[in-house]
Amino acid sequence: MASDQECQPRVAKKLLSEEDKKAEKYFQPNKISSLKKRSDFLEHRKNCETFYGKTLIMNYKFSGGCEPKIGYTVTKKLGSAVARNRIRRVLRAIVQRNLKLIRYGMCLEFIPKRRFQEFSFKDVENDFKDIFKKIS
Repeated sequence: MASDQECQPRVAKKLLSEEDKKAEKYFQPNKISSLKKRSDFLEHRKNCETFYGKTLIMNYKFSGGCEPKIGYTVTKKLGSAVARNRIRRVLRAIVQRNLKLIRYGMCLEFIPKRRFQEFSFKDVENDFKDIFKKIS
C-alpha cells in the first residue's frame, strides 16, 4: 500500500506538467504562423499596403486580432538556391530579433531587392526597423 500512495502524487504531477505544456504551446506570445501557399500570398496582396526600403519591399495588412502571419518571397533573380536560402535565413533572423515590433493581426510579406546581398546584416536590420517606423 505504501508504494501505491507514493505513485499517486507522481502521476498527478505528470498530468499537471503535461497540461501546463499544452497551455504554454497554446498561449505562446512569440508564435508566428507563415504564409506558405500561393493562394495565401495572392489573397494577402489584394488589399495590402506596400512600403519600400533600401533592401526590402514589405507588403503589410492588418487582419484583426489573430496571430501574426509572415511570408518571404525570394525570387530566382537573386541567385542560386543556396543564395536564396541564405537570404531567407537572414530575414527570419531579423524577424526573430525584432518580434516586439510585430503585433497581433499583422500579415507581412518580405520581398528582398536585387542588391540585398550587397548589404550587411545590420544594414538590413536597420532598414527593417525604418519600414516599421513608417507603418506605425
